[in-house]
Amino acid sequence: MNRPSMNFGDEQYHSIFWSPEWVFEKYYGWALFKEHENFKVLFKYVGPLKRFLILSKLRHDELSIAVMNLGILKPFAMIVVKDFSRPFQDAVPELNIDRYRFLKSNDEMRLLNKYTFALELLKSEQELWAEMNSDNRRVCKKVSASGMYAECTDMPADFLLDIFFKRYKKMAAQKSLVMLSEKLISKMFEGGQLTMHYARIGDNICSMILVYSVPSISYFMYGVPGNKKNDGSAQLLQWEVIQNLKKAGQRWYDFGGVPEVDEMNGIYRFKKSFGGLGVDLGSEYFYSARFLRFIKLLYGKIRLLTW
Repeated sequence: MNRPSMNFGDEQYHSIFWSPEWVFEKYYGWALFKEHENFKVLFKYVGPLKRFLILSKLRHDELSIAVMNLGILKPFAMIVVKDFSRPFQDAVPELNIDRYRFLKSNDEMRLLNKYTFALELLKSEQELWAEMNSDNRRVCKKVSASGMYAECTDMPADFLLDIFFKRYKKMAAQKSLVMLSEKLISKMFEGGQLTMHYARIGDNICSMILVYSVPSISYFMYGVPGNKKNDGSAQLLQWEVIQNLKKAGQRWYDFGGVPEVDEMNGIYRFKKSFGGLGVDLGSEYFYSARFLRFIKLLYGKIRLLTW
């Protein structure tokens, strides 16, 4: 597979993870510790200890100096380094900073996505439609002709939230996914950064997704299928989201990461099929004392709320 450019200039996608409006700082309790060009450090208390998240586009020698200057490398430190300069497929088993060994995070321990597709919305609607997979275009036409359509709301009715959460709980149980915090989701709607998009035909609610937005970037956070599999609602819904975000003036739509960069993976194929730019989000490493690694594993299932 051809890897995407890691150029983060004006013409390439700059990950939403860098935004101060991203959910970590806005809703999940992380706070800014330090920031300068191509380097950002967040922290969060885990009991009496501090957890640090370092986002970096620096070269390794520059990163080492920057981390040492933070003064956070201590015996009880818990630190994650998200290294955007090193493609995840080229990740080394460990990252050495002075005498400290940062181990590569596996997929179960990973805090942030390793790869995503980002669709640039500055293109015309005709261009966006043409760049979609031909099967997607065919499905969209077919289900639209059958009477299916999509709706969007930034303050969903209680019955829509009930449907979404019930479906997500069922899906999470089947696929061992992290459970959602209904309280946090409600806060995101109240904060005006989350929108619900859903497809329907008559009174039947089909696929549903939640999209989180910051200035210029929108991000596919969560989605649930309808009661009928392969009904075409997922394709129609994503196309409607793309159109709505373009009309709202957003520049990028981030499809929310993929579990594997593999054509055999259904999620990868689906998200790729909308014509977005494939973006390698870099390598991830962590440092902590041995007993703190156990705590990290313990909190792994609820990491979005804890880390």
